[in-house]
Amino acid sequence: ELKVALGQQDLAAVAKELADLLYVVYGTAVSCGIDLEPVFREVHRSNMSKVGGHKRADGKWVKPPGYSPARIQPILAAQGDSVTDGVSQSGRS
Repeated sequence: ELKVALGQQDLAAVAKELADLLYVVYGTAVSCGIDLEPVFREVHRSNMSKVGGHKRADGKWVKPPGYSPARIQPILAAQGDSVTDGVSQSGRS
C-alpha cells in the first residue's frame, strides 16, 4: 500500500502507510518486551558516526575512523528479563 501511495504521490496516504509501519514495528517491540526508544537512539548514534565515510571504486562505502557500531545488548540487558520473556512468547500462537 505504501508503494501505491508513493506512486500516486499522495502525501496523506504515504503518511498513513508510514504510520501503519510504525504501528507494526512498535507493536512487535512491545510484544517482545523491548522499549524501542533507547534502541533507536543507539542505532541513530551509530549511523551518525558513519558520516564522513567515502565510497570505494567498487561502490562499497567505507566507514570513517570514528565509526562505532550500535551497542544494543547493554540496552536490552538494562531492560531486564521482560525482553527475553517477550521474545520467547512472541513466536507462540
